[in-house]
Amino acid sequence: SLETILGKVVPGLESHLVEIDGDVLCLYGSGALESLDRNWSVQTAGNIVTIAFIFIDFDEIIPVLSKLKIKFPNFLHLKFKETNLTTLQQFNALAHLRRLEQLTVESEGNPVVTFTLWKFYVLFRLNHFNLQKINGSEVTQNDMIMAERLFGILAYVASSNMPYYRLISLLGDCR
Repeated sequence: SLETILGKVVPGLESHLVEIDGDVLCLYGSGALESLDRNWSVQTAGNIVTIAFIFIDFDEIIPVLSKLKIKFPNFLHLKFKETNLTTLQQFNALAHLRRLEQLTVESEGNPVVTFTLWKFYVLFRLNHFNLQKINGSEVTQNDMIMAERLFGILAYVASSNMPYYRLISLLGDCR
């Protein structure tokens, strides 16, 4: 990431920016994640509909996802740019959000979008959100059917070979 490069060139440099533009909260650089711990006015927090993470490693974002649903009760759209999304499994972390209608994953700095089936995996794994758009494109009923066909059998096989106690703990996590 840019922050990593800058940190190597100028030791101790922590560059980040938090910007609100209308109903969009943009967090640039991992230092911006600390802003989620600050007190936000109810009005400002309530107006945020889109949260964009830019130049922040996705694995650093995961621990703050639980704060989003509390701090910004009306957000419906997440954007990721230069966040090092490299595997489909990373999307599993989004399942714990309260709701999500749109997901945008920019190709810059997110190699996972080169996988042909990444959108179908997201639709299958996050089907409880009833996502409306992925990367600006409307999600169709055919997309949902294809996601179920592609990944439903894998979920069945995984759950049928999993010990009952582990299955119950996973189901408990989804609630």
